[in-house]
Amino acid sequence: MHRFYIEERLGVGVKAEIKGAEVRHIKDVLRHQCGDQVVLFDGSGMEFEGRINGFTKDGVTVDITEEREGDTESPVEIILGQGMPKSDKMDLIVQKSTELGVSRIVPLYTERVVPKSFSANKIERWRRIAVEACKQSGRVKVPVISEPVSIDQFVKDAEPSSLKLIPWEGEKEASLKKVLPITLRNSKVTFIVGSEGGLTNSEIVNAKGYGFIPVSLGRRILRTETVPLVLLSIVQHLYGDLA
Repeated sequence: MHRFYIEERLGVGVKAEIKGAEVRHIKDVLRHQCGDQVVLFDGSGMEFEGRINGFTKDGVTVDITEEREGDTESPVEIILGQGMPKSDKMDLIVQKSTELGVSRIVPLYTERVVPKSFSANKIERWRRIAVEACKQSGRVKVPVISEPVSIDQFVKDAEPSSLKLIPWEGEKEASLKKVLPITLRNSKVTFIVGSEGGLTNSEIVNAKGYGFIPVSLGRRILRTETVPLVLLSIVQHLYGDLA
């Protein structure tokens, strides 16, 4: 059955209405008809099965008949602080990080990110990409895409009990393998990933002061859009549900 996201809270017996771009997709591409079964999710962690009972000019109405708790969310809460990259690389980072179970993505202004006037349209675009990735991957919780903040603010606000890691090409001793613990305290991990220019020494020193651990990812230099996918995959394999 096809899955669709609805922002309003759902429940058995509720008559839900699918709106927006999904309507044309349902009518003209999927060619759904009254009586067809669909699955809805509202980001609460639940899935809702229902039947299409009608079409309007701007929407598709669904009678919800069953609810169930989703089982596709990772037991690990992962927060990604991502230095804002150039071009549309953030689209890929949001999409793939969502598929891999990230909980929250915070775009970061760093010393090597040129500050620009930031459009709210970008945040909305990334949120739409996250929703689409949830639909595709079967997730029932949409990761939070936060407003951009400075890296200084991000390290100050980071959860003290979280395992806090910061990949850095200047780290020569502490590999990720050496640093990762056998068990994960509180099942929380926070990453900082620099943009194309990397992070400065002063940013690393400041982050260390707030408990972040610089780690090496090996001898090869990875692109900024590759790093979060590597980190998420390793953490989900060791502590999450990617096994």
